[in-house]
Amino acid sequence: MRYSSVVYVACAAMLSGCFGGDVARVKESRMKGWPEFTVGQLLDKRKACSSVEWKNFTDTRDRKVVEYSCTYEPGGKFFQERSAHAIEDEKDQPARAAERDAYYLGIEQKQIDHARAQLQEAIERGVPVSSYEQAVARTEADYERKKQSHAERAPREAEQHSKRMAMLERRAANFRQVLETTQWTVQDGEPVYLGSKIQAVFSDRVIDWPVNQVFIFEHAAQNSAELTESYRIYLDQMWAQYQ
Repeated sequence: MRYSSVVYVACAAMLSGCFGGDVARVKESRMKGWPEFTVGQLLDKRKACSSVEWKNFTDTRDRKVVEYSCTYEPGGKFFQERSAHAIEDEKDQPARAAERDAYYLGIEQKQIDHARAQLQEAIERGVPVSSYEQAVARTEADYERKKQSHAERAPREAEQHSKRMAMLERRAANFRQVLETTQWTVQDGEPVYLGSKIQAVFSDRVIDWPVNQVFIFEHAAQNSAELTESYRIYLDQMWAQYQ
């Protein structure tokens, strides 16, 4: 693939933007995978980003870091729709559980009816009925046992449902945005790639998902506002991590 090796090429010193600081150095560099674009051209005006921010700072290891962040709009919509669907699905859970229990108890009731019908037929034919009476007793006991089991399980399921609803509603309320961030440091005037990640930002936590540079820059080169399947897989796993 043409982007299998991605390297950053520093802009030549004579270019005017090269003296605009580390952010300018990163933005004006080019990558061999997409030599027709500067990094800034690839990342600054993406259709998927509702906003873009560039900043520089010194990290805990005294490195000068340049950080690009994109508010990834398709990711935000995915989280909102996923949360809304999960909440609606969970709201229906008690009704589905009641329907399930009624279905299985209905099967047990049919077995009782069948056993009773066989007993009545044996009585009418005047044959020994002991085995038929035992069959009726057994099916009736099975029915009562399962009915009791359902009754005992119901409070636990109701409690679990309540906890799941609380978590789902908390996750939906606390969600803020999906960010895509990439960092470089500049050494001897040349950008050095440090790493990229997707971040699901909530009011009470941030879930990070590291991705490689090819993932970021290939999506940037495609410049689509649609959520790709590979992005969806990552976001789905991040969504599930919030418990």
